[in-house]
Amino acid sequence: MKPVITVVSLGPGDPKLLTLQSLEALRKSRCLILRTARHRTADWLKEESIAFEDFDALYDEYEDFDALHTEMARRLWAQAEGQPVTFAVIDAQTDGAVRALRAACPADAKVTILPGVTMADSCLALLPEHFEQSGKVRILPAMDAVEAAPDPGTPLLVTE
Repeated sequence: MKPVITVVSLGPGDPKLLTLQSLEALRKSRCLILRTARHRTADWLKEESIAFEDFDALYDEYEDFDALHTEMARRLWAQAEGQPVTFAVIDAQTDGAVRALRAACPADAKVTILPGVTMADSCLALLPEHFEQSGKVRILPAMDAVEAAPDPGTPLLVTE
């Protein structure tokens, strides 16, 4: 069987912000793994009787995020050898584990990423009007912000 992993973006934590496509994937998944159950959507999944596992225990085992992400990817691909896996993260576009998952993708495997409302989307919606008019806000995940070149003339939104 061809290994298949579907990545779902859970967004900022309000289940009302899940896309219909993501909601359907969560409900249909036979093997749902959350990056962390320390996300408000995890409580909602429990209320909806949607079973899941999580990687929370791994955070105590790894001090380095790169190693943590690599281990998550390894475990996801191992699980996907037996059945399709749904992996739920806050924001699939900026998540380091998703990057590691894609980098470790076997030749015969498939990764599908379902878009969702990002943390940046929810923050940008709260910005004052003058930010919207400028149309320029730099958005970086926290891990990337550390090494990013400074740009004092552009507002910076750090996510994660």
